[in-house]
Amino acid sequence: MNQELLHCLLGFYKELAKDTSVGYNPMSEFVPYVTTKEIVHTKIISELLNPAGCHKEGTKYLEAFFKFFLNPIKYDDYHDFKIIRERRVHRVLTEGSVRSIDVLIESKDNFGQKHAIIIENKLNHAEFQHLQIEDYSQGLARESVHVDAVIILHDRYQHSFNNKYHSERTLYPKDLAEWINSVNPNHIGIKAYADYLITINNQNIPYENSRKMLDLSIDEIRDLYELNKAFENLTASKNDYIVEHVKEALPSGHSIETTFSTLDEGCKALQLWNQTDYDKTDLWIAVFHPGNPADDDNSTYVYLYTHDRKASNSEIVRRLGYEMQGSQEGYTYFRAPGDKCRFSFFDKPRRKQLIDEIVRLLKEIHELGNTDQP
Repeated sequence: MNQELLHCLLGFYKELAKDTSVGYNPMSEFVPYVTTKEIVHTKIISELLNPAGCHKEGTKYLEAFFKFFLNPIKYDDYHDFKIIRERRVHRVLTEGSVRSIDVLIESKDNFGQKHAIIIENKLNHAEFQHLQIEDYSQGLARESVHVDAVIILHDRYQHSFNNKYHSERTLYPKDLAEWINSVNPNHIGIKAYADYLITINNQNIPYENSRKMLDLSIDEIRDLYELNKAFENLTASKNDYIVEHVKEALPSGHSIETTFSTLDEGCKALQLWNQTDYDKTDLWIAVFHPGNPADDDNSTYVYLYTHDRKASNSEIVRRLGYEMQGSQEGYTYFRAPGDKCRFSFFDKPRRKQLIDEIVRLLKEIHELGNTDQP
């Protein structure tokens, strides 16, 4: 691969990251719980749109919603606004009695005609029901209400739906956050919700980055594809490096066995042992890599594993400087206290310490396995 082009691509990615990458945000821990509660978002958004809402901003949020998302529909062409949550309409195209529209903005024009803007909330990544949007529109038409627009709120970019009756726009968490902050970015409580929406939107960052990559040339895309294939093999290269350098550092005749597996959440584990020593001690070494190879900041861990919980094994592990961390599925696992068990593969001094630690464990397990155990 052309090294100069590689550096150009990396520089390009850094420019992307200025707009889209984020550091650790504790609020991300709440995302899986709150996003499944569609009614929470519906209640908040309807309250913000309501001119009589407790936000005390009058019509500002409603006017901003028209300005941001409903062009060319103009707020000033309507009056008598009502913000209705869970607005019921009779089904027309499907069986059953009624459907409920998440949020409906009702209004009248200067001739007294009723108008409506449908807001369907899919921020909990729910699927669309059969003819759901069409039923809303037809049901309102039966009430002589003209539907001007259908707005879909969705948490992910990758989704599809069909609505042949009205033009619609899909809004994502980032769009809603910009709308909310445009009214009063200094309102602490409301801004906290806008920040939370940004946190939800973080799952869309890879898509946003890929959209920006559309400006690359075909040659740059080809090189990026080759770079991606190399990145996918990065963990395997790490393991090959570890095994190669551990073997070089061990005394002549000290053989090792290895295996590699993918555990929960994508975590990669390299396991190493000497068969003779394993038969005597029931101990082996596990090196855990992060699921994302780029997340390498002190996140490669060294553990000792055993099937046996006898006092003799605990004594061997204690003499090796390791402490029991837990057990599962018949295994007991141990690691060094504090940061002694953590290594960064791309920090060369720490990488050498990783190799040294594995070699030390293999040697000492061999020695302890050949002495009388208590």
